[in-house]
Amino acid sequence: MKLEFLGHDERYIVEQSLMTLFPLEKPTYDAVQPEDEAWCRLAAEETAADCQVTAELHYHGYTAAWTFASPLTGTDFEKEGQRRYAVAACFYLAFLDLYPKLPEALRAAEKLTLPPWGMLTGVRPDKPITRALMEGKTPEEAKRELKARYFVPEERAALALETGAVGYQALKRLEKRDIDLYVGIPFCPTRCAYCSFVSQSVERSFSLVEPYVKALIAEIRAGGEMVRKNHLRPRTFYMGGGTPGILTPDQMDAILTALEESFDLSACPEITVEIGRPDTITAEKLAVLKSHGVTRV
Repeated sequence: MKLEFLGHDERYIVEQSLMTLFPLEKPTYDAVQPEDEAWCRLAAEETAADCQVTAELHYHGYTAAWTFASPLTGTDFEKEGQRRYAVAACFYLAFLDLYPKLPEALRAAEKLTLPPWGMLTGVRPDKPITRALMEGKTPEEAKRELKARYFVPEERAALALETGAVGYQALKRLEKRDIDLYVGIPFCPTRCAYCSFVSQSVERSFSLVEPYVKALIAEIRAGGEMVRKNHLRPRTFYMGGGTPGILTPDQMDAILTALEESFDLSACPEITVEIGRPDTITAEKLAVLKSHGVTRV
């Protein structure tokens, strides 16, 4: 899909939305031409008070348009986020205007569906909920904000509230010298359409996995020494990615062994390893996780 921006250059957020709304489209950037089959022109104008965005969306002979305004307040950094939100919301609402106009055959061919999480992208739909609770909002206010601001349906908003509330309670129980440990494995079999993380497909970077694991183990041991020296206490451990399931059983065993030898995990009620891709898990890998006391997959 050709993307033409006027008055802004919010490529990242629009590309994330594009992957969700039009999964088969790749972004290109140039002025729209009459013969183009798929394009969106997003224009933004700012005043001292707000950012006004207009979207013109054209898809295989069908068109939609939308206008959206978002207040601009606070610091330059806060205004940057408000501008980004306005552009993403306008693009999403133009898609909602377009969607019912499209024939079912075209929707099926292009894999177009109504996003179950509204305009949210990425992998943490509970994040806005947790942030709202931290700001002092009630659970009902936090859920209402998620529905109104990000157009999340009631059922998914309730699920995000349930998850976000648990995260908020976990955050509140942390004491001054408590920490959470995260180990990242930035490799995947292939890149998922929804992914907004920095990651590499193993098919393109397989030779990097083993040296990465060796460097990671060295960093785990150095991190453990730093934690002991500063009298910090690990409260949770999470290995994510990418997807750690891409590791071999021996690599997984080596990383978890280094973790156990470097950190005192006795105060951790939860030790989690993410297996985001079912096609990466085997009985042998599950046995390794079990042998290291992993409590959640």
